[in-house]
Amino acid sequence: MASVSADPLKAMAYRTGLQAFASGGIGTPSSGYYSFGSSREFSDFIVRFKKVSVTYSQTITEKTYNLKGPSDPGYDPDNPSSYLRYDSASNVNYTYNFVVTDSNYLADVSAGNIVTAAPFRQHDLGGETGDANPLFVVWEYNKYNDDQLEEALNGGSWSANELDSSGSTVSTASGTVIPSASGSPMDFSKQANSTNWFLNDRGTLSLGAFLGGLSVPSFAAGIFDIETGAQSDFESSARDSLPSITGATLNDIFMGVPDGDFPDNEDFPSGPPKFRFTESTSITITTELYST
Repeated sequence: MASVSADPLKAMAYRTGLQAFASGGIGTPSSGYYSFGSSREFSDFIVRFKKVSVTYSQTITEKTYNLKGPSDPGYDPDNPSSYLRYDSASNVNYTYNFVVTDSNYLADVSAGNIVTAAPFRQHDLGGETGDANPLFVVWEYNKYNDDQLEEALNGGSWSANELDSSGSTVSTASGTVIPSASGSPMDFSKQANSTNWFLNDRGTLSLGAFLGGLSVPSFAAGIFDIETGAQSDFESSARDSLPSITGATLNDIFMGVPDGDFPDNEDFPSGPPKFRFTESTSITITTELYST
Protein backbone atom coordinates (compact mmCIF):
# COMPACT_ATOMS: atom_id res chain seq x y z
CA MET A 1 0.00 0.00 0.00
CA ALA A 2 1.41 3.40 -0.96
CA SER A 3 2.34 5.68 1.92
CA VAL A 4 1.00 9.22 2.30
CA SER A 5 3.36 11.96 3.43
CA ALA A 6 2.34 13.95 6.50
CA ASP A 7 4.96 16.64 5.85
CA PRO A 8 3.08 19.99 5.98
CA LEU A 9 5.58 21.60 3.62
CA LYS A 10 4.74 19.00 0.97
CA ALA A 11 1.05 19.66 1.52
CA MET A 12 1.70 23.37 1.13
CA ALA A 13 3.64 22.77 -2.08
CA TYR A 14 0.76 20.70 -3.44
CA ARG A 15 -1.84 23.41 -2.71
CA THR A 16 0.16 26.49 -3.67
CA GLY A 17 3.17 25.51 -5.72
CA LEU A 18 5.48 27.00 -3.07
CA GLN A 19 8.59 24.96 -2.52
CA ALA A 20 10.53 26.96 0.06
CA PHE A 21 10.09 29.12 3.14
CA ALA A 22 12.33 31.65 4.86
CA SER A 23 14.93 30.26 7.28
CA GLY A 24 14.82 26.88 5.60
CA GLY A 25 11.21 26.35 6.64
CA ILE A 26 11.73 27.14 10.33
CA GLY A 27 11.38 30.61 11.80
CA THR A 28 9.40 32.78 14.17
CA PRO A 29 9.30 36.45 13.08
CA SER A 30 10.91 38.99 15.37
CA SER A 31 8.76 41.88 14.19
CA GLY A 32 5.20 42.50 12.99
CA TYR A 33 3.47 39.51 11.40
CA TYR A 34 0.31 37.53 10.73
CA SER A 35 0.27 34.12 12.43
CA PHE A 36 -1.87 31.25 11.09
CA GLY A 37 -2.57 28.12 13.13
CA SER A 38 -3.84 26.20 10.11
CA SER A 39 -1.80 25.41 7.01
CA ARG A 40 -5.06 25.28 5.02
CA GLU A 41 -6.07 28.84 5.95
CA PHE A 42 -2.51 30.01 5.40
CA SER A 43 -2.28 28.51 1.92
CA ASP A 44 -5.82 29.63 1.05
CA PHE A 45 -4.88 33.23 1.80
CA ILE A 46 -1.65 32.99 -0.23
CA VAL A 47 -3.34 31.77 -3.40
CA ARG A 48 -6.31 34.19 -3.09
CA PHE A 49 -4.44 37.34 -2.02
CA LYS A 50 -5.02 39.99 -4.71
CA LYS A 51 -4.70 43.57 -3.46
CA VAL A 52 -4.04 45.93 -0.54
CA SER A 53 -5.61 49.40 -0.58
CA VAL A 54 -4.37 52.26 1.61
CA THR A 55 -6.55 55.37 1.72
CA TYR A 56 -4.47 58.30 2.96
CA SER A 57 -6.12 61.59 3.86
CA GLN A 58 -4.10 64.42 5.36
CA THR A 59 -4.44 68.18 5.76
CA ILE A 60 -1.42 70.25 6.83
CA THR A 61 -1.16 73.94 7.71
CA GLU A 62 2.08 75.77 8.50
CA LYS A 63 2.40 79.42 9.53
CA THR A 64 5.79 81.07 9.96
CA TYR A 65 6.13 84.45 11.69
CA ASN A 66 8.74 87.22 11.71
CA LEU A 67 9.47 89.36 14.74
CA LYS A 68 8.49 92.99 14.11
CA GLY A 69 11.30 95.50 13.73
CA PRO A 70 11.53 99.33 13.83
CA SER A 71 10.33 99.70 10.22
CA ASP A 72 7.24 97.51 10.68
CA PRO A 73 3.74 98.89 11.43
CA GLY A 74 2.81 98.56 15.09
CA TYR A 75 6.38 98.06 16.28
CA ASP A 76 6.72 98.58 20.03
CA PRO A 77 10.09 97.72 21.61
CA ASP A 78 8.43 97.43 25.02
CA ASN A 79 5.84 94.94 23.75
CA PRO A 80 7.49 92.57 21.22
CA SER A 81 5.16 91.11 18.59
CA SER A 82 5.42 89.14 15.38
CA TYR A 83 3.59 89.10 12.04
CA LEU A 84 2.58 86.25 9.74
CA ARG A 85 5.19 85.99 6.97
CA TYR A 86 4.52 82.59 5.35
CA ASP A 87 1.13 80.90 5.29
CA SER A 88 0.90 77.48 3.61
CA ALA A 89 -1.54 74.57 3.44
CA SER A 90 -1.58 71.18 1.70
CA ASN A 91 -4.04 68.34 1.53
CA VAL A 92 -4.22 64.87 0.02
CA ASN A 93 -7.01 62.30 -0.20
CA TYR A 94 -5.92 59.32 -2.24
CA THR A 95 -6.24 55.54 -2.28
CA TYR A 96 -3.03 53.65 -3.08
CA ASN A 97 -3.74 50.25 -4.62
CA PHE A 98 -1.03 47.63 -4.18
CA VAL A 99 -1.40 44.49 -6.27
CA VAL A 100 0.02 41.03 -5.65
CA THR A 101 2.30 40.06 -8.50
CA ASP A 102 5.64 38.39 -9.25
CA SER A 103 8.84 39.60 -10.85
CA ASN A 104 8.13 37.88 -14.17
CA TYR A 105 4.63 39.31 -14.49
CA LEU A 106 5.88 42.76 -13.46
CA ALA A 107 8.65 42.66 -16.05
CA ASP A 108 6.07 42.25 -18.81
CA VAL A 109 4.39 45.56 -17.94
CA SER A 110 5.75 48.40 -20.06
CA ALA A 111 6.94 51.70 -18.60
CA GLY A 112 4.10 54.13 -18.01
CA ASN A 113 1.44 51.43 -17.75
CA ILE A 114 -0.62 50.44 -14.71
CA VAL A 115 0.33 47.16 -13.03
CA THR A 116 -2.63 44.84 -12.44
CA ALA A 117 -2.75 41.90 -10.05
CA ALA A 118 -1.16 38.76 -11.44
CA PRO A 119 -3.70 36.10 -12.47
CA PHE A 120 -5.03 33.76 -9.81
CA ARG A 121 -2.32 31.39 -8.48
CA GLN A 122 0.40 33.08 -10.55
CA HIS A 123 2.05 35.21 -7.88
CA ASP A 124 4.16 32.58 -6.17
CA LEU A 125 7.55 33.79 -7.36
CA GLY A 126 9.57 36.99 -7.26
CA GLY A 127 10.87 39.15 -4.47
CA GLU A 128 14.43 39.93 -3.50
CA THR A 129 17.41 37.61 -3.52
CA GLY A 130 17.92 35.81 -0.22
CA ASP A 131 14.27 35.53 0.73
CA ALA A 132 12.19 32.46 -0.01
CA ASN A 133 9.41 33.56 -2.34
CA PRO A 134 7.93 36.53 -0.47
CA LEU A 135 4.51 37.77 -1.41
CA PHE A 136 5.45 40.53 -3.82
CA VAL A 137 3.02 43.48 -3.53
CA VAL A 138 3.64 46.62 -5.64
CA TRP A 139 1.92 49.95 -6.24
CA GLU A 140 -0.17 49.88 -9.42
CA TYR A 141 1.82 52.95 -10.62
CA ASN A 142 5.15 51.16 -10.10
CA LYS A 143 6.06 51.73 -13.78
CA TYR A 144 5.53 55.51 -13.73
CA ASN A 145 8.23 58.16 -13.23
CA ASP A 146 7.50 61.48 -11.46
CA ASP A 147 6.60 63.32 -14.68
CA GLN A 148 4.15 60.59 -15.65
CA LEU A 149 2.65 60.56 -12.15
CA GLU A 150 2.14 64.33 -12.27
CA GLU A 151 0.35 64.01 -15.59
CA ALA A 152 -1.83 61.08 -14.50
CA LEU A 153 -2.67 61.75 -10.83
CA ASN A 154 -4.15 64.52 -8.71
CA GLY A 155 -4.44 63.60 -5.04
CA GLY A 156 -5.04 67.05 -3.58
CA SER A 157 -3.90 70.64 -3.60
CA TRP A 158 -1.44 73.05 -1.97
CA SER A 159 -1.16 76.81 -1.54
CA ALA A 160 1.60 79.05 -0.22
CA ASN A 161 1.43 82.78 0.49
CA GLU A 162 4.09 85.30 1.48
CA LEU A 163 3.02 88.43 3.36
CA ASP A 164 4.68 91.60 4.56
CA SER A 165 4.49 93.16 8.02
CA SER A 166 1.39 95.16 7.10
CA GLY A 167 -0.49 91.96 6.19
CA SER A 168 -0.41 92.57 2.44
CA THR A 169 0.28 89.64 0.10
CA VAL A 170 3.74 89.70 -1.47
CA SER A 171 3.41 86.50 -3.48
CA THR A 172 1.09 83.54 -3.83
CA ALA A 173 1.47 80.10 -5.39
CA SER A 174 -0.61 76.95 -5.65
CA GLY A 175 -0.70 73.58 -7.33
CA THR A 176 -1.71 69.96 -7.11
CA VAL A 177 -0.48 67.22 -4.77
CA ILE A 178 0.81 64.12 -6.59
CA PRO A 179 0.78 60.72 -4.81
CA SER A 180 4.04 58.77 -4.87
CA ALA A 181 5.72 55.70 -3.39
CA SER A 182 9.34 54.77 -2.82
CA GLY A 183 11.38 52.00 -1.23
CA SER A 184 10.83 48.25 -1.42
CA PRO A 185 7.51 46.70 -2.39
CA MET A 186 5.09 45.79 0.38
CA ASP A 187 6.62 42.32 0.78
CA PHE A 188 5.58 39.59 3.22
CA SER A 189 8.05 36.80 3.93
CA LYS A 190 6.45 33.35 4.31
CA GLN A 191 7.78 31.48 7.34
CA ALA A 192 6.89 28.44 9.44
CA ASN A 193 7.75 26.74 12.71
CA SER A 194 6.48 23.49 14.23
CA THR A 195 3.04 24.92 15.08
CA ASN A 196 2.34 28.06 13.08
CA TRP A 197 2.62 29.68 9.67
CA PHE A 198 3.61 33.32 9.35
CA LEU A 199 3.44 36.25 6.96
CA ASN A 200 6.19 38.54 8.19
CA ASP A 201 6.16 42.21 7.17
CA ARG A 202 9.68 43.04 6.01
CA GLY A 203 9.07 45.95 3.66
CA THR A 204 10.66 49.40 3.77
CA LEU A 205 7.92 50.97 1.70
CA SER A 206 7.27 54.71 2.05
CA LEU A 207 4.07 56.32 0.74
CA GLY A 208 3.68 60.03 0.35
CA ALA A 209 3.09 62.77 -2.17
CA PHE A 210 5.02 65.59 -3.79
CA LEU A 211 3.91 69.11 -4.63
CA GLY A 212 3.30 69.55 -8.34
CA GLY A 213 3.82 72.78 -10.24
CA LEU A 214 6.44 74.73 -12.15
CA SER A 215 7.65 76.71 -9.13
CA VAL A 216 7.10 75.43 -5.59
CA PRO A 217 8.23 77.85 -2.83
CA SER A 218 10.64 76.44 -0.27
CA PHE A 219 8.21 77.31 2.54
CA ALA A 220 5.27 75.36 1.02
CA ALA A 221 3.88 72.76 3.43
CA GLY A 222 4.54 69.21 2.28
CA ILE A 223 2.60 66.00 2.82
CA PHE A 224 4.19 63.62 5.34
CA ASP A 225 5.27 60.13 4.26
CA ILE A 226 3.75 57.02 5.86
CA GLU A 227 5.58 53.72 6.38
CA THR A 228 4.98 50.23 7.78
CA GLY A 229 6.17 49.21 11.24
CA ALA A 230 5.13 48.67 14.85
CA GLN A 231 2.47 50.83 16.53
CA SER A 232 5.08 52.56 18.70
CA ASP A 233 6.98 53.69 15.60
CA PHE A 234 4.34 56.23 14.61
CA GLU A 235 2.66 59.47 15.59
CA SER A 236 -0.39 58.56 17.70
CA SER A 237 -2.68 60.79 15.61
CA ALA A 238 -1.51 59.38 12.27
CA ARG A 239 -1.47 55.57 12.18
CA ASP A 240 -3.70 52.58 11.48
CA SER A 241 -3.38 48.84 11.86
CA LEU A 242 -3.30 46.51 8.89
CA PRO A 243 -6.63 44.67 8.55
CA SER A 244 -7.43 41.30 10.08
CA ILE A 245 -7.20 38.12 7.99
CA THR A 246 -9.53 35.16 8.43
CA GLY A 247 -7.80 32.44 10.42
CA ALA A 248 -4.85 34.65 11.39
CA THR A 249 -3.70 36.64 14.41
CA LEU A 250 -2.27 40.07 13.62
CA ASN A 251 0.85 40.96 15.60
CA ASP A 252 1.62 44.70 15.56
CA ILE A 253 1.73 45.76 11.90
CA PHE A 254 0.79 49.41 11.40
CA MET A 255 1.15 52.12 8.80
CA GLY A 256 1.66 55.72 9.82
CA VAL A 257 3.73 58.89 9.98
CA PRO A 258 6.99 58.10 11.84
CA ASP A 259 7.04 59.32 15.43
CA GLY A 260 8.74 62.71 15.73
CA ASP A 261 8.13 63.78 12.12
CA PHE A 262 5.45 66.32 13.02
CA PRO A 263 7.09 69.61 14.07
CA ASP A 264 6.33 71.40 17.33
CA ASN A 265 4.95 74.90 17.59
CA GLU A 266 7.58 77.55 18.43
CA ASP A 267 7.61 81.00 20.01
CA PHE A 268 10.26 83.71 19.93
CA PRO A 269 12.20 84.04 23.24
CA SER A 270 10.32 87.29 23.85
CA GLY A 271 6.97 85.47 23.60
CA PRO A 272 5.27 86.09 20.21
CA PRO A 273 4.56 83.13 17.89
CA LYS A 274 7.34 81.99 15.58
CA PHE A 275 5.84 78.83 13.99
CA ARG A 276 2.44 77.17 14.11
CA PHE A 277 1.58 73.72 12.77
CA THR A 278 -1.66 71.75 12.47
CA GLU A 279 -2.43 68.36 10.93
CA SER A 280 -5.38 66.07 10.45
CA THR A 281 -4.57 62.56 9.25
CA SER A 282 -6.65 59.50 8.45
CA ILE A 283 -5.34 56.13 7.21
CA THR A 284 -7.59 53.21 6.24
CA ILE A 285 -6.22 49.87 5.03
CA THR A 286 -8.17 47.04 3.37
CA THR A 287 -7.34 43.78 1.55
CA GLU A 288 -9.01 42.11 -1.40
CA LEU A 289 -8.93 38.39 -2.24
CA TYR A 290 -9.76 36.41 -5.35
CA SER A 291 -13.15 34.79 -4.85
CA THR A 292 -12.00 31.37 -6.03
